[in-house]
Amino acid sequence: MSWVFLILLLSFIVSSFSEGSHEQNQSAVVVGTVYCETCFQSDFSKPSHFISGASVAVECKDGESRPSFRKEVKTDKHGKFKVQLPFSVSKHVKKIKGCSVELIRSSEPYCAVASTATSSSLHLKSRKHGTHIFSAGFFTFKPLNQPIVCNQKPSVHNHNPKLPISGQSVHPNQFLPPNPLQPPLLPPNPLLPPPPPLIPNPFQPPPAPLIPNPFQPPPAPLIPNPFQPPPAPPSPLIPNPFQPPPAPPAPLIPNPFQPPPAPPAPSSMLQACIAACLVDTFNAKKATEDLGYFMAVLTMDNIEDGKFREDGAVVFPVDFTALTFKIFRGEILKGVVHKVFKYGVFLKTGPVDKIYLSRCQMQDYHYLPGDKTKFVKNDERSKIEKDVVVRFVLIGTRWIAEDREFQALASLEGDFLGPVPSP
Repeated sequence: MSWVFLILLLSFIVSSFSEGSHEQNQSAVVVGTVYCETCFQSDFSKPSHFISGASVAVECKDGESRPSFRKEVKTDKHGKFKVQLPFSVSKHVKKIKGCSVELIRSSEPYCAVASTATSSSLHLKSRKHGTHIFSAGFFTFKPLNQPIVCNQKPSVHNHNPKLPISGQSVHPNQFLPPNPLQPPLLPPNPLLPPPPPLIPNPFQPPPAPLIPNPFQPPPAPLIPNPFQPPPAPPSPLIPNPFQPPPAPPAPLIPNPFQPPPAPPAPSSMLQACIAACLVDTFNAKKATEDLGYFMAVLTMDNIEDGKFREDGAVVFPVDFTALTFKIFRGEILKGVVHKVFKYGVFLKTGPVDKIYLSRCQMQDYHYLPGDKTKFVKNDERSKIEKDVVVRFVLIGTRWIAEDREFQALASLEGDFLGPVPSP
């Protein structure tokens, strides 16, 4: 009986020892990942990358008292860290889940602002060979200022909103941070002269001209669309009835202390202009009561200095010689008949075309109607008709100021007056 009891006791001791050894072999490991959140997007974007050499601390407490365990480690080249806990899983599950992970420092100075400093949410990730692996998740550092690369529009094909899987890494050269040791670019110095212009190279031949292609047909002319209505003309600008009209410009006040400008001396070109202006004025004048009709300018004897008028024009007094034509009462002239009426004819001599020869002033002539009206003498050897030259005497003249012309009355009473025979 004692042997049986001894065997049972030994079996119980061995079983208890085996269970204790098994419980002691169930160790715990805390793992996590650290990366640089470059563009502040709360996820792993294209410019983000894992940080190697970052310092991370794992700390476990007994309830709310002082920490019972703390260990600092550094991340590997994939940004991962791993801490072995000195607790058995079966007896210290609550203590393990109460452990926290703290970011100490980053190995990259341009991405050293901790965005998630601590984490206390550990969860069981897997079991391998009696080791319980607890995951603390992802921890991120951020740069102080968002880089320019984050403002670029992302490509649809390359954008992946998911976090990378385990073992995947992003090369740090994908994001080029600003160099804090590089001084900023200097602004241009306004006191320095601008750089000299670029001198063309005299040894460089000019570019060859573009030779048109003779085999290329010319472009087809643009055919107007017959169904397209013509463009509407722009609507006229409607005046604003509430807008007062613009004030006229103030007149220019002459300076009383400024002497008037000296008149220009006539040059050869100016003399030609004065001569042309004189002829135009001469022709427009036509005639005057004192001088008669202006026929031609013969000479310009003298051109005096110009004088300014109030309107700004310059007047040049000119002495010239001209040819005029004036008729006088009692003067015997020759004229051509250009109109024939029942009671007389109109004669023209020189510029005067209103010289009237009445039927009463043509003795021994009578009116002969027909296809070609005319006045015929009683012996019918002398006749007055259109285009016939007649010698006559002026018995009266009159100046018509409105038309700037002379009118006259003629007569055939006298010796050697009447139609002039053609040579």
